[in-house]
Amino acid sequence: MGVIKSILLVFVSILLFTSFFVSIFCITISSSLTYNNVQNQSLSLVHDVLQDKFNITSIISENYAFYEYYCKDYESYTFALENYTFNISCSVALNGKQAVIDEGINQFIHQVYYNDYGCHFSQCFKQQKIPLFLISKLSHDFFLKFFLLSVLILLVLLALGFLLIEKKTSLPILAGSVLILASLPFLKIGNLLTFFPDKLYVQLLKIFFSQSRTIAIIFLILSGILIIIGVILKIFKIGLSATKFVSKIKKDKTKDTK
Repeated sequence: MGVIKSILLVFVSILLFTSFFVSIFCITISSSLTYNNVQNQSLSLVHDVLQDKFNITSIISENYAFYEYYCKDYESYTFALENYTFNISCSVALNGKQAVIDEGINQFIHQVYYNDYGCHFSQCFKQQKIPLFLISKLSHDFFLKFFLLSVLILLVLLALGFLLIEKKTSLPILAGSVLILASLPFLKIGNLLTFFPDKLYVQLLKIFFSQSRTIAIIFLILSGILIIIGVILKIFKIGLSATKFVSKIKKDKTKDTK
């Protein structure tokens, strides 16, 4: 029975590592895909997309004289590029062509992020030629749901581990050690991406893992806390056993004296 328990515990530990890894992966992407982070991290990517798809620099350069003339009588100028609408304030437009481009990029990011794509996450790959939905609220919510599901699975696995492990105080140490192994790859993943050519899919990955180091550090701290709790429980248990042992000796001496 002990051998079977040991084998099951090894199997549960492997599943625990997998679940921790998936949880960290999902919360990393979800955290990286908050609106403020996407807006800050995707400027270069969106500029390239707008340039390749619409040639936005040329369009604004060719029409800038008209913007200046139009803004003498109006407060803002609105124009459309395919399914995207841009409303540029004249106070921004009169600051130069680059100011118009920057404002256009910010508005484009806002529309991409909050757009209703009308498809499930997996279905959007078939419908979207340029997968900009990957940096949208749709993706953020998708990975957040997966993270919450993985946390439920983790709780079940931890409960199984508690039933299978012989010394119950070793469970926090086991969980903390597995969590360290699952967290370590996310410390350096951002650095690894810098070695790849700066293409569309690499820029997307950089956005996905822009918060990876921060998340990894948080989980490493959590793993350290779990290990410390396990050690304290073991020390407390040893101390309790020692107290019982001393009490037993005193009782035996009292009996002998009587």
